Amino acid sequence: MAGAKTNDGPDHGPRETGRMKIKTGLACVGVLLAMAGCNRNGAAISQQDIGPQWPFTVAEVHVVCAPTLALFVTADGKAYPLNGQAERHPDLYKKGPVNQINDILKIDPAASQLTPGAHMSTEAFAAKAIEACAKAGKWDPAKA
Repeated sequence: MAGAKTNDGPDHGPRETGRMKIKTGLACVGVLLAMAGCNRNGAAISQQDIGPQWPFTVAEVHVVCAPTLALFVTADGKAYPLNGQAERHPDLYKKGPVNQINDILKIDPAASQLTPGAHMSTEAFAAKAIEACAKAGKWDPAKA
């Protein structure tokens, strides 16, 4: 049968055919792509990952998953609190000072008609960030 493992004899055991090597290679590439952007603390998330709900003025941020479910984002060498836990506990970001998140949030044109200067919601981004923290093994998704 084409593409199946063949027996090369009693001393050599099964061997892979060319088709199986390609499938194995593709599977490894898929795993590497799934891990791209992830590290032990979070992940890089870009405007392309979120789409039109991207709330930031920068094209990409890095999520930092801190203890007690605090979420920070970093961009251009600066850190920002993403959620209330991070705002209440800026000391959980161990790499320097934390800036105001509004510094990098886009203005929401629709909301600004009612409240001038209103910023875009971070809800869609936060969901992706929590997912990244869970995948990195930093958080239990049931507690997020």
